[in-house]
Amino acid sequence: MALEIELKFPVEDFDPFVSVLRNKGKKLSPWYFEQNIVLDTQDQILKKKDILLRLRKGLNHDLLTLKLPAVDPEGLAKKREELETRVEDVSVLKDIFGALGFFPFLRYEKFRQKWKLEGGKVCLDILPFGQFIEIEGESFEQMLEILHLRPEDGTKKTYYELFQDFLKSHNLPPKESFVFSDKEKKAIAARLNVKI
Repeated sequence: MALEIELKFPVEDFDPFVSVLRNKGKKLSPWYFEQNIVLDTQDQILKKKDILLRLRKGLNHDLLTLKLPAVDPEGLAKKREELETRVEDVSVLKDIFGALGFFPFLRYEKFRQKWKLEGGKVCLDILPFGQFIEIEGESFEQMLEILHLRPEDGTKKTYYELFQDFLKSHNLPPKESFVFSDKEKKAIAARLNVKI
């Protein structure tokens, strides 16, 4: 079981960070489109326990992820035990979980590019409600320094929690899933040269 350590930062423009990453890091992936399905029981027993069960369709392979409740909640970065494995067929696995009482609770999409920096990982993420840099790894303090990011500007919140904040701040009604419209998805994919 791996310990995930991460912080997210809302950003307006990736360019200054990409410039630093090109000089000090290594690109791990091109931009790609990602679809996520979070599973839970009808009474949301996993959410109540701060457990995440997720199926992800990504760049080269699909993943099943289980994230356990946060450890060290007072710490600077979010820390969670995480189990993750590649899966051959997300739709079959979704049916298996459905037979066991776990159904899609929410769906979300993003465009992502991954970089390696100081032994950790930096993800550039475009979501339907904003752009973020996600810093992952034990050396996150060095990564923040290299990227000129201040820890106090980061958040330990999940993208789901950030989406709920976005809805509230824009006086929009509650909504679980956050996915792109077809027009938006095609426009971003064309700009980033991503096949969807």
